[in-house]
Amino acid sequence: KQLLEIQRKSKHVIQEKEKELQDLKKAVESHKHSAQTAVQETEMIFTQLIKYFEGRLSEATRLISAQEKAAVTRAEEVSKRLEKEILELKKRDAKMEELSNIDDPTYYLQIFQSVTVGVFTLPTITLSPVLTFEDVIKSVSQLKEKLEELCKSKFEKIPKGVTDVQIVPPPLPTFQPSHMKLSTTEPKRGINSY
Repeated sequence: KQLLEIQRKSKHVIQEKEKELQDLKKAVESHKHSAQTAVQETEMIFTQLIKYFEGRLSEATRLISAQEKAAVTRAEEVSKRLEKEILELKKRDAKMEELSNIDDPTYYLQIFQSVTVGVFTLPTITLSPVLTFEDVIKSVSQLKEKLEELCKSKFEKIPKGVTDVQIVPPPLPTFQPSHMKLSTTEPKRGINSY
C-alpha cells in the first residue's frame, strides 16, 4: 500500500515536471520572440531618429545657404553701387583738377556747381554687427550637449530593463542555519517534499 502511494506521488511529480518543462519551452519561445521584436523595434526607432536628424540637418543647411546667398547678393549689389559712386567721384575729382586751370569766372562757376552738387551727401554704408553664423553653431552645439545628456540618462535605464527580463529568475539567497553561510543554490528536494 505504501509503494502505491509513493508511485502515485511519483507520477504526480512527473506530470508536474512535464508541465513545467512545457511551460519553460513556451517561455523560451516567447522570450526569443520578444527579444527579436525588441531588436527590430529598436532598429526602427533609431532609423526614424536618424532620418529625423538628417531632415533637421538638411533644413538647417538650406536655411544657412539661403541666408548666405541673400546676404552675398545684397553685398554684391551694394559693392557695385559703391564702385559706381567711386568712379563718379573720381570723374568729379578730375573735373575739379580742370577747374584750377580755368580763368573764365562764368565758366568756372558753371562747372564748379555741376561738380560739387551731391558730393558730400552720398549715403554711407553701415555693416551689420552680425557677420558670422557663430550663434547658429553655438545653438547647434548646445542642442548636441542637451541631446547627449538626455540620451545618457535614458540609455542608463536600458541595460537594467534588459537584465530584468528573465525566463527563470535566479534563485534567491538563503541562509543555511546549520552553517550560517549565505547560499544561492536551490534547496534539494526529495520526492516527499512535493
